[in-house]
Amino acid sequence: MPRSAKGSRLWLQPEERNLDGTLRKRAVWCIRDGSRKIITGCAAADRAGAERALGEHLANKYQPSRTRGRHPAEILIADVLGIYLTDVAPRHAREDETKQRVLTLDSWWADKTLADVNGANCRAYVEHRTRQPWKSARPEKTGRAPRLVTAAAARRELEDLRSAINHHRREGLLLGNRVGRAAAAPRRARALAYAIRGGTPCCGPRGCARQVMRDNATMRGGGPARRPVYPWSASTPARVRPPSAAPR
Repeated sequence: MPRSAKGSRLWLQPEERNLDGTLRKRAVWCIRDGSRKIITGCAAADRAGAERALGEHLANKYQPSRTRGRHPAEILIADVLGIYLTDVAPRHAREDETKQRVLTLDSWWADKTLADVNGANCRAYVEHRTRQPWKSARPEKTGRAPRLVTAAAARRELEDLRSAINHHRREGLLLGNRVGRAAAAPRRARALAYAIRGGTPCCGPRGCARQVMRDNATMRGGGPARRPVYPWSASTPARVRPPSAAPR
């Protein structure tokens, strides 16, 4: 039975030495794509540069499907992230950082569909990331245990996934059907599921329960204070409005 292809991936080509032990070729990152080997020119310490080269290689090689109105179960998250990299990431002030986060997301979510975006998978992703060391960690040089990725960093990556899903929906590439239920999920995980369903991504399908605005007339601590804006007004019936609320 033929062996299945592994797809494009990074591979660190080891250094080569002469018979007398002198260095002939330094270790360098390469892209393995089937039988092809593409040398990135990035040294072993430049993993970030190698990942950027891999991202550019994937973007040039693979064009994600832009078929409109598909069901979430038919859309690979790899396609969603690829379209986001092409359409949105180039407009970011820190495009390289966005690409790094998207590549990190792709390594875990690529084989899943939008129907798999739910609270359980989002929590599993955060747990997976918080077990990984920082890419810049060098325990062999410092002699200390490597610092691990924080939960806040993993949630920041999920925010990019939410933005990619929102862009996919705004482009008309996603049906607004309800998908997996994110019961008892963190707020960011629920926001991802709501974004797929076509609801308000920040607060759920019913929108914000409370809005917040800055009141320049009230100053606290040298800056504008924040106060809630309630939904009642002068036209709101008295039986609905609290007794202490005066009409605007």
